[in-house]
Amino acid sequence: MAQTSGGLPYATELSGSSAVTELRRISGLTWEQLARVFDVSRRSVHFWASGQPMNAANEERLQRTLRAVRAVDRGSAAANRTAILTALADGTIPYDILKEQRFDEFVQTLGATVAERSAALRPLSAEAVAARRPPPPAELVGARHDLAHEQAGPPRRPRVAKAKRKT
Repeated sequence: MAQTSGGLPYATELSGSSAVTELRRISGLTWEQLARVFDVSRRSVHFWASGQPMNAANEERLQRTLRAVRAVDRGSAAANRTAILTALADGTIPYDILKEQRFDEFVQTLGATVAERSAALRPLSAEAVAARRPPPPAELVGARHDLAHEQAGPPRRPRVAKAKRKT
């Protein structure tokens, strides 16, 4: 277990590049918006996502940000982005709270939720399975295969170019 600068324990769940990718996928935020959350350039966030190392403070901030966004996950990136960027009745914007690293307040403001995942797919009916099945080989035996280039008559002979010799 790693410790924050305040001495609080936190679990490093994902590596830096995986955590950045996960944060972007869950939050729906753009590269520019993520860069503002970390107070770095967009290019730095791209570097982190591609596997370049980040300093310990940004690593800690990334992990805490990811945990906070997971806690308020609405089930889709679009819903999360809307919740994070929409001003509340009192005029505060959760995105600004996140930028200021007030993670507990961010989670309280948006309310911890259990992500509503899409319903599991139901199995196909017997008719649908039968409709998707390829035809049996016996039906394909007499099938004619279309040639890409059908030629009429005998094949053409290739032309041979003769190179002139230098004298």
